[in-house]
Amino acid sequence: MKNDSDISDTDLMKRRKNVMPRIIPPTLVSASQPVAFYAYMNSFSQPSIPAHMTLTFDTVIINDGNGYSKHDGVFIVPVNGIYAFHWSLKIKQHSWASVEIIVNGRSIGCASTDSAGSLGTGSELIVTHANAGDHVFLRTQEAVAGYIYSNNRARSSFSGWLMH
Repeated sequence: MKNDSDISDTDLMKRRKNVMPRIIPPTLVSASQPVAFYAYMNSFSQPSIPAHMTLTFDTVIINDGNGYSKHDGVFIVPVNGIYAFHWSLKIKQHSWASVEIIVNGRSIGCASTDSAGSLGTGSELIVTHANAGDHVFLRTQEAVAGYIYSNNRARSSFSGWLMH
């Protein structure tokens, strides 16, 4: 996870495009080829994550089109189209979290969760138009109180797929 709270969204997008080269860049695909990714966090987060920190989902199960990077948590759209993005966030007892999805520096959706005496779950599904080269990622909207939970009993995850 990277703390992006001191950087403007425009500067953040420039930094991601220029400084964070991919080992395997996204594959240019046609609209007829599948584009989909699903990744989850392998373990608990650090405690009390600050606002505007990019979340990384380090275990990638599917990455057709090679758009998602487990290293920086960013999905780079490989082809223009209508995309669906879903995330599920689990938190430990007595925790609170709010997460937003960012497309090219603009928040287009958010979800929050609060847990009193047991695990909490928040999720969201958004559908949006995205262009090839757009950067899509999740970040904390406000500071997280407690921990984001993820292990073999409950997963915090992020996924996306090209609808058409």
